[in-house]
Amino acid sequence: MKTSFKDYTLGMIRSSGMKIDDVCALAGISKPTLYRRLSDPDRIDRQTIRMLHKHCGMSYEELIERK
Repeated sequence: MKTSFKDYTLGMIRSSGMKIDDVCALAGISKPTLYRRLSDPDRIDRQTIRMLHKHCGMSYEELIERK
């Protein structure tokens, strides 16, 4: 069974040593907004994708493939 985009991304964030609060601060969004965007990957903006790529080590390919 394929892991959901939200679960995969949250796992990558945690494995990078970051906390959800750190990610929200870097992206300039609240926790509910982050969780809402991760639940519906089509709502993720470019800024959040860049931040995940830069700070969490996720490649653009991983982000797009998992969507």
